[in-house]
Amino acid sequence: MAKDEPDVKAMPVPRTHVGDVPLSELKKQLEETNLSIEDSYAKRDYLTRWMSLIMLNLAKFKTESELKAAHLITQDEAELFVLQAWVSEEVINKVQLLVQKYSLACLIESPDGSEQPPTLLKNTNTFAGGEDIVKFYQMPNYYGWDPSIVVFFSFALFFAMILSDAGYAIVFLSVLLIK
Repeated sequence: MAKDEPDVKAMPVPRTHVGDVPLSELKKQLEETNLSIEDSYAKRDYLTRWMSLIMLNLAKFKTESELKAAHLITQDEAELFVLQAWVSEEVINKVQLLVQKYSLACLIESPDGSEQPPTLLKNTNTFAGGEDIVKFYQMPNYYGWDPSIVVFFSFALFFAMILSDAGYAIVFLSVLLIK
């Protein structure tokens, strides 16, 4: 390395300035950086050593909060148990058989317009893919219609168009490469 820079046209490649920091200083900075990285790894290990305990307590808290939520919708006394739940129309007969078998009291009501019951989508195995897509994007309202079949055919058509475009591209590419 020269003290003065040579002429720009003296070399056939562009000039690269490496800076004025001595090599010993660069090695020292590299060593400090490596030590800093090791310290960061040690700090991460220190901070994550309690992770399994935290996850265990989080799972316990989640279970307890779900149990509290279940207690809010039930009333449990020594000789009385009350439960309010949504049941699909297809299983009402099974619920009534259970009620008769155990001599229970049961009140079945249809939802009024102000309630928002959960939506139950029921499709055949053929159109289950459309149902999965609907559930992934947005579950329809209970009072709305089930778009699963429409979504199934729309996605099938959409992917058919994509594949046909890819097929045309392959044909055109092969024609171009053969010439």
